[in-house]
Amino acid sequence: MVALAPAGFCRVGWKRVDGSVNLTGSLTTSRSPSDRIQRMPDYTPFQKGVIKRYYEHRDTIALQKLAETVSNLYVETNETKMKRAWTLARKHMLAAGVHEHYADTIVGERDLGELAKVVSELS
Repeated sequence: MVALAPAGFCRVGWKRVDGSVNLTGSLTTSRSPSDRIQRMPDYTPFQKGVIKRYYEHRDTIALQKLAETVSNLYVETNETKMKRAWTLARKHMLAAGVHEHYADTIVGERDLGELAKVVSELS
């Protein structure tokens, strides 16, 4: 894989277009304000809307992922994958608003019926 040089640098030796050399690959302070690398613009209104809707529906997303985890636990036979699924179930329960002690109890007992009941109560 070829590393791409940052804007304002040529590819060989990270030599700046104005002649200054930076062999570490990090950006050096340029000589004039117009020669500096420009800051990335803020989010567009569309991007802001997408981000806003994501955070508005985080609990719904967590509930959906929790329901998928319950389904996976019902059919899973591999112990390693089941352990990972229970860890994810705890994470998604907390994100969906379940009390931490209750989530720990369900995961500690590996009570799949109680986990399914939590999903049905939250939805």
